[in-house]
Amino acid sequence: MPAIEPARLSREVQAVTLAFDRPAELVDRVLALFDFYADRVLRPGAYASMRAPQRSFSAPLPVINSLRQALGREAAARPELAWDIADALWSVGYHESYMLAAAVLEPQTGARVAAWVEERLRGGLEVRLSRLLATSAWRGWRAADPQGFLTLVEAWVQGKDAARQGFAYLALQAAAAEAPTNRLAPLIDLLYRLPSPRTAAVQQSRRDLLRGLAERSPAEVAAYLLHEHARAAPGSDRDLRLLLGLFPPELRERLRLALRG
Repeated sequence: MPAIEPARLSREVQAVTLAFDRPAELVDRVLALFDFYADRVLRPGAYASMRAPQRSFSAPLPVINSLRQALGREAAARPELAWDIADALWSVGYHESYMLAAAVLEPQTGARVAAWVEERLRGGLEVRLSRLLATSAWRGWRAADPQGFLTLVEAWVQGKDAARQGFAYLALQAAAAEAPTNRLAPLIDLLYRLPSPRTAAVQQSRRDLLRGLAERSPAEVAAYLLHEHARAAPGSDRDLRLLLGLFPPELRERLRLALRG
């Protein structure tokens, strides 16, 4: 892996962005750049062979981040071109190209980005890719249209598709992590309207959401857990036991009393 020279890297990244209106050419330039900076200890081959053992160039973070920022700026300035670029980057299937596709989608503020993600979910996604899209690709839309975001997420959780349910909870986790404390109320209110998860994976995603919310808004999450316990919701006892340690002493004691009956 060659040393990173900031001036040269800036020129190389600019050369990539100049092809923003030509998706196939842009992807070729991206892959060539990643191949140039690839860690040969972890990945021994040239990109043209398309034989990366783990579909990753193990490219250094400064290179990835420079491309993410530059392509994100181009996507914000020319959103009509972003979709074809995101498609092209996603389709080549490298760890780094997935990150860049998400970065291109991040500035998009319309519900079209939700449809883009849903199309990928139909084809099956690893959890790490679902988390990437939930965290990054939906960021712009989530901020621009919080009510539209919550409406869609609620519909996905209320539905019967486990992949969409799991993704919805990942998206809620991302929203809970980024929202200011004084804007968490709509997320917590939504919890009361959601059904009990049907699968272990979705149960875990929901519990991770509760864990994140409890760290930021413990009193409100404790009230929700007590409500679920009082109505004997499936899994409510387990939630109480597993999340008990997150709460301050007074709330913890109230939750313990509920568990004792």
